[in-house]
Amino acid sequence: MIQHSVLGQAGSGKSTFIDQKFSDSRHISFSVGSLLRKMLGQSGIADSQHNTNAWESANPLVYCTYEKLCLLSDSLGVPLISDGFPRNGSQVTTGMSILRNLPATVGEVQLHLHLLDIPEEEQIRRIEERQGMDEYQLKRIKRSRMDFEEVISKMQIELSKTNSLGNIAIQFNWWSSKDGGFELLNVS
Repeated sequence: MIQHSVLGQAGSGKSTFIDQKFSDSRHISFSVGSLLRKMLGQSGIADSQHNTNAWESANPLVYCTYEKLCLLSDSLGVPLISDGFPRNGSQVTTGMSILRNLPATVGEVQLHLHLLDIPEEEQIRRIEERQGMDEYQLKRIKRSRMDFEEVISKMQIELSKTNSLGNIAIQFNWWSSKDGGFELLNVS
């Protein structure tokens, strides 16, 4: 099974990256933010992402959906592309546990992490341009930067564990955003 996880801070261009790099490929798309905004926003539980408790309580739904999409990806023989999952350290731990516990019939899991790191000034400019700037957006920017660093750190720990697991291969792909496009900087 092949999985591409597109990770980055809020406003880093994850959805744009997916549109540019994977639009012509046959794949399964998993956008946690879109899923939760549609489900929780419709019910009135989450109001414009401001209710963080509603988002955290949605993790069981996210994990269940992720596991089912991994199995579907394997059975169809098409990659799974996730937009922003995992987005924090807890989701890294649970996501890797899900991958480790997939049925033996799944075989090797190739996990390609596409890391979109942007300077904070650029992040602020993009978010302000799209959504305006207020206290919530400033907190969101700070939180997304801390979460991104935590995800990288936790994934590096998981990479050291994969040597003993054998069925999960992790590749880090570092990208820069330039002039509306993306340039691959490093692969490890």
